[in-house]
Amino acid sequence: MIKKFYLILFFNYNMYKIPKKKGYIIVLGTGFMNTLNNFLEKIKKSGLFIVLTIFSFYFTLNAIKGDRGIFKYMYLKNKVEIATKEKAKYQAIKRDLEYKVSMLSEDSLDLDYLEERARIVLNMVDSDEYIILDKDIDKR
Repeated sequence: MIKKFYLILFFNYNMYKIPKKKGYIIVLGTGFMNTLNNFLEKIKKSGLFIVLTIFSFYFTLNAIKGDRGIFKYMYLKNKVEIATKEKAKYQAIKRDLEYKVSMLSEDSLDLDYLEERARIVLNMVDSDEYIILDKDIDKR
């Protein structure tokens, strides 16, 4: 048997004419509101309301702007993204350098690359080559 639950807030259940035979009726009527209002009045008079308000303000402020708050989380997330991009950039540079070193190793010596490096680093040229100096090379 399926039982139905009806929740009626702040009203008298007689005005809705809900059948009592098919389920349970939970009524929170005017007596509940009076109790709630009395409870809130007691809290306000005792000063607990002020203390709870201050604590809730403090915790809300720290949740937003504290060391472990939302703003700090967004700042650190941005820093992680920047660091990830830098890591990818340096990994690409490292791969390129590892490739160049592997071309100069004894196991797989690339003579063209060796000649290119000798020309650049040692300023070496063949006897049948001409050198043309460009004065504006530093400006490019």
